[in-house]
Amino acid sequence: MVKKILPFLGLVILLLVVASALPAGKNTPRATAADNELTGFAWSSNIGWISLNCSNTGSCTKGYKVIKRSDGQLSGYGWSSNIGWVNFAPASRNYPVGRGTFPGAARFDGNNIKGWIQALSAGGGWDGWISMGGQTTNGGKYGPIYNETTKKFSGFAWGGDVVGWVDFQYAECPSCGGIIQPETAGLNVAVSGSGSGGVVSDDDKIRCGTAGTDCSEDYATAKRVVLTASASSGSDFAGWSGNCVNDTRVAANICQVDVVLGVEKTVTATFNNDSDTCDPATEDCGGGGGCDPKTQDCDGNGCTPDGSRDCICEVNPDAEICNEIGPTEPLFNLSCFPNGNPGSDCNVDFNCDAVSDCDTKALYSEQYARITANYNYDLVNYDVLKTGLGGVGLFEVRYCQTSNSLLNCLSEMPNLAAGGQTYLRFFKPAGSDPVTDVYYINFKATAEGDSSIETIKRINLNFTNSAGTQR
Repeated sequence: MVKKILPFLGLVILLLVVASALPAGKNTPRATAADNELTGFAWSSNIGWISLNCSNTGSCTKGYKVIKRSDGQLSGYGWSSNIGWVNFAPASRNYPVGRGTFPGAARFDGNNIKGWIQALSAGGGWDGWISMGGQTTNGGKYGPIYNETTKKFSGFAWGGDVVGWVDFQYAECPSCGGIIQPETAGLNVAVSGSGSGGVVSDDDKIRCGTAGTDCSEDYATAKRVVLTASASSGSDFAGWSGNCVNDTRVAANICQVDVVLGVEKTVTATFNNDSDTCDPATEDCGGGGGCDPKTQDCDGNGCTPDGSRDCICEVNPDAEICNEIGPTEPLFNLSCFPNGNPGSDCNVDFNCDAVSDCDTKALYSEQYARITANYNYDLVNYDVLKTGLGGVGLFEVRYCQTSNSLLNCLSEMPNLAAGGQTYLRFFKPAGSDPVTDVYYINFKATAEGDSSIETIKRINLNFTNSAGTQR
């Protein structure tokens, strides 16, 4: 936030008048507020009271209020006699960047509030932004916190040199129940069958069956979890069911699960007694006549004689043989929006002149490239050649889950199944100040085991920054 207080020196003169005109706390007269409306005041020693609801004064001639929506986001306006209207749902693609802040409009995150609100009277060197959650320079956390028992708030927001610390202890929400909890990636593991055994995760957070009683875990971020099944004495591991994403190169008792925020994944490990009847149609039971997994498709997943990849069994007069199926070009398809046609190289525009103080802000390109995988990730190796992005730290590449959201964008290419998509955006870190130029990356994919099969597409970044200083 720009540290200028000159345009608001006059506000200090009004401070004592405002403090007496807007009493805080439970004795403040109020009209009845509807469900999920915030009431009361926030207090700044720099600019005085910010009223969160017109019901605070017993009348609503100005008809304003701050509301917690069903999705946890805040909306509406607060009012200050000194700085005017305060927007609790400012729409922007360029939210400020601060230590530990959330780049979006204000919202509940569990019982905490994060994100940004903005005074509409911003100007004269002041951008009007007020951070609802983050970290101080010494690492301490700040931000309003809601107490579901008392229905009141505590904690502070931060508005820079102009507004300073904003105390929310005088605010409350009588009906803000059902707080939106942070999104998690759930993984549930079960053990079944006539035998016994255990399942353990690579991070040791899941120990299920004979290994322990921790059979579920909620992860804060998307990641890959590797589960290992171990049969007890007198039992055999019979297989996995559920959300494994195994390729054919891992051992049969391994299950790889890609957990995703907002999604519950479930996996079951089956263990059978040694004495269970062998099915010659699907197992090599010995004594001849059984299914040989090296030459036959015993489980419906194709023959894998060398454990390298799926293949098709064909019968010749002598014996069954296995022919490998490999990928062919193109390994992926590329589309750029709104510039470029599917399958061609494309252009992404990024205009930094449209943003004030571009060099101090972390920004995403508004335009993006969509990459669609034609084969499962275990059959293709992806690489991004960044030699055309200029100097170190000028630009980075981000991979987003959707075209219209910058939440949960990754710095590395995600594992895509055949038909899966990711949305590539260019990212300019705060402090980076590239000059106007055409930058580019080459997005490359090669077939696993055969580097002669490759697809390369160029994505041009048409960057505009007339005040840029770096190359």
